[in-house]
Amino acid sequence: MKDATQTGWVIDVTEENFEDEVVERSKTVPVVIDFWAPWCGPCKTLGPVLESVTRAKAGQFVLAKVNIDESPNLAQHFGIESVPTVHALRDGQFIPGFVGIPTEEQVKDFFDQILPSETDNSIKEAQALEATNPAEAEKIYRSILTPQPDHELARVSLARVLVGLGNIEEAKHLLSPLGVSGDVGTEAERLRRIIEVQGDTPATGDEAALQKQIEADPENAKLRLELGTVLASRSKYPEALEILLSAAELDKNLAK
Repeated sequence: MKDATQTGWVIDVTEENFEDEVVERSKTVPVVIDFWAPWCGPCKTLGPVLESVTRAKAGQFVLAKVNIDESPNLAQHFGIESVPTVHALRDGQFIPGFVGIPTEEQVKDFFDQILPSETDNSIKEAQALEATNPAEAEKIYRSILTPQPDHELARVSLARVLVGLGNIEEAKHLLSPLGVSGDVGTEAERLRRIIEVQGDTPATGDEAALQKQIEADPENAKLRLELGTVLASRSKYPEALEILLSAAELDKNLAK
């Protein structure tokens, strides 16, 4: 997949490269999709405006222009009945936009949905720090939750850090109001399972010996559980979380 800085922030997209240039790209930067046609008068008005905004935002999103005459299957897939129509993808997820020439309020609402907020940027910063500097990641998550205690992504992210740091009780408190649906719910369930699996298992055993035993018997969930608790006791939190999760996946009744 080409980087946005290599191809520019305004790109022409076809049925052949849509998956790569739009769907995959949206996992790193929001992609606004402008469905247009050469015969469309309003498209000639809206297009330059969108391109100007795109360049002014300097890489905060990419504008993908789809000529519906050349890519009728894409137009059909997105249910395009008239042009111009503008939608977006962010993290691979569809965000509905507007049809025709939008009002100023429509434009504002649309870009508020697709552009990362200050909180979004802070969460990404903290996520990048979790493995190398969990204390700093914890600090950032707490700074988000102080004014926004119900921010679900920050709650589950802080819980993940706390599980790694051994602060299980507070992690449980953070996870308790979270459901099981969506990405946040999936991560919350994963962390609850890790907590269940880790339980009160004593942190005993030789790390190197356990590694060798697991290499010889990779499907042994109990060995993985023991290694995970040993790693956690030695503050090797990312490795501990990974091995504890693998134990839970191998034996869902391990903590029972």
